[in-house]
Amino acid sequence: MITQLIPIGLILLAALYAGVGLLIRRRRPGLAVKPFAWMMLSIAVWSLGYGLELLAPDLSGKLFWAKVEIFGIASVTVFLFSFSATYTGRNYLLTTRNQVLIWGVPSITMLLASL
Repeated sequence: MITQLIPIGLILLAALYAGVGLLIRRRRPGLAVKPFAWMMLSIAVWSLGYGLELLAPDLSGKLFWAKVEIFGIASVTVFLFSFSATYTGRNYLLTTRNQVLIWGVPSITMLLASL
């Protein structure tokens, strides 16, 4: 019973992160709201994937949820960079070319994890 408290806590935190991301996205117009909301949703995917990975009874379930978790982990870094650049007024770093380059490593990570 005590070993299930941590995964349940992670799942509840995932709901909290998703709620904060959606609430911020809908209610607050501002400079860095969009990347912050996406970052919170990515953290929610990460937390949910990890919590369900810990609860999975067999190896195939654990591998599936670990793959879901990788999508959150890989995308958090990109959204954190986007949030930081936007919040500090360095929007010129977020050109389309640079965003494609920034998404390069996380995309390869997600592709390799899904194999």
